[in-house]
Amino acid sequence: MDPRLWTVTDRALEAARWKSLLKGVGVRCSQRLDSISALSQAGGEKAEGLALLDADLLTGRAAERVGLLRQHCPGVQLVIVCSNGALQGPDLADALASGALDYLCTASSDETLIDKLKFHIERLFPRILESVSTRFKDLRVDWRCRIVEVQGEAGWREIAALTPKEFDLLRVLFELKGRKVSREELLERVWKARAGSVNPEAVDKQVGSLRRKLGRAGDRIKTVRGFGYALKA
Repeated sequence: MDPRLWTVTDRALEAARWKSLLKGVGVRCSQRLDSISALSQAGGEKAEGLALLDADLLTGRAAERVGLLRQHCPGVQLVIVCSNGALQGPDLADALASGALDYLCTASSDETLIDKLKFHIERLFPRILESVSTRFKDLRVDWRCRIVEVQGEAGWREIAALTPKEFDLLRVLFELKGRKVSREELLERVWKARAGSVNPEAVDKQVGSLRRKLGRAGDRIKTVRGFGYALKA
C-alpha cells in the first residue's frame, strides 16, 4: 500500500494552504479530513503516511489525542500545524512528547515550510516522490496521479483538459527528452496495437493540441521537420 498524505482541519482555507505546500514539495494530498476521529478511521493499523494536523483540534487534550492516534495508526506520522499563539502553550510540547513527529508554524514562509515537509517525506516515504518524474522551471508532471502543471505569472496552474493520448505523448517525450523521436515511434508507443491503422497525421494533431494546452511550456516540444518531435530539457 502506498503511503498517503492527509490534511486534518475543519478550516477550509487552512486546508487549501497546506495542500499547496504539499504540491510545492512535489506530492499530492490524498484526502482532507475534518476531525481526529476521521483520521483514526481513515488511517487504521495498516496504513502508513503523514498527516498535517491542526493544533486547534488538540487544545486541552493534546497528549491524550496524539497518544491515541499513534496507538490506532502506528504507521501515520503526525506533523502539528499551529499559529504563533499555539507555540506559547503546553499543548505543542505535550503533542511532541506523545509521539508527534514535528510541528509547522503557519507564520513561517512557504519556502521554509516546504523545505521542512520535504525533509520528512524524503526521509520517511521517499517512494511518494518517485511519482514526480521530471520538473522543469515551467513544467512539472506527477505521472502516478496524472497531474500536469505549468508555471505562469500567478504561480503553478494545473492543466486539467489533457486527453489520455496527449498525456501519454507527453510521457514518451519526457522519457526520451533531448532525443529526436519519429512519428512512427510515437505511434507505436502511444497507440500501440492500433498504430498500424492510425494515420501519422494524428500525431501532429495531438502534439499541436498538447502544445496549445501547455501554453509557453509547450514551446519545449520542438518539431523535427520531416521526421517527428523532440522535447527540449
